Amino acid sequence: MAGEPAGRPPEIDRARDLGDLLSTTLRLWGRHLGALSAVAVSVVVVVDTIAAAGLDELTSPYRARPSVREETISLLIYLLVTFPVVTAAQTRIVLEAAADRRPSPWRAIAEAADLFRTLLLAVIAYVLAVLVGSILIIPAIYFAVSFYLFIPAVVADRRRGLDALRRSAELVRGRWWRVLGIGLVYAVIITLLTGPLGSGFDELARAANAEVLFVVGTMVVQTVTLSFVSVGATLVFFDLRARHAGASPTPAPVGRRDRDPDEPPGSD
Repeated sequence: MAGEPAGRPPEIDRARDLGDLLSTTLRLWGRHLGALSAVAVSVVVVVDTIAAAGLDELTSPYRARPSVREETISLLIYLLVTFPVVTAAQTRIVLEAAADRRPSPWRAIAEAADLFRTLLLAVIAYVLAVLVGSILIIPAIYFAVSFYLFIPAVVADRRRGLDALRRSAELVRGRWWRVLGIGLVYAVIITLLTGPLGSGFDELARAANAEVLFVVGTMVVQTVTLSFVSVGATLVFFDLRARHAGASPTPAPVGRRDRDPDEPPGSD
């Protein structure tokens, strides 16, 4: 696996194999954890606190099973506000880091706020596509993967509204199974990272009979999840963009090259 020397900013606009994607994600995530977390915490704490106050979760006893109404409201707030704003801002953090500039969480949040209208249109279209596809299940999965990279398309390629979804689908086309596989690997990693956190806060909330502790746990899990996944999604977007332009993964420096996952066997 080829990678950038330690201490240098990553060259993100190139094709990568899975190992390179993961190692660069971890390196960027660790090196810029402060800026990424500042973005996530600034948005997550404000949005989740307002939502929890509206749902009377800050002062209520522990709720083992939230109502369908509460879960639906929380999910909509996450999908329509938290997810697009944090992901857009953290995408900007990654782009600043790759340009060897010191990332500014506040500038990143300001840019995400400026883009909110187009982000909202794109995320509504994304959710509707997945919901319509869920009637037959398989189309929902197909749309979820094909359109997932619409936020990097908005921030990096300046695509607007539905054009951002079209850009994502354009890059994923022909590599859908590869993108799904990468997404599953990232999902497993983030589950291993956040699973114990979520369970721990749930047990604390149960023991203290205080729903607010569960709310705090949700904030922590969202902060970790969004920070890690945003970095990974940005790298995958640029990997696909490079492949779409005809690039291959950078050769490994040991007398051989790592095989392009989309290259047929026996083509060496």
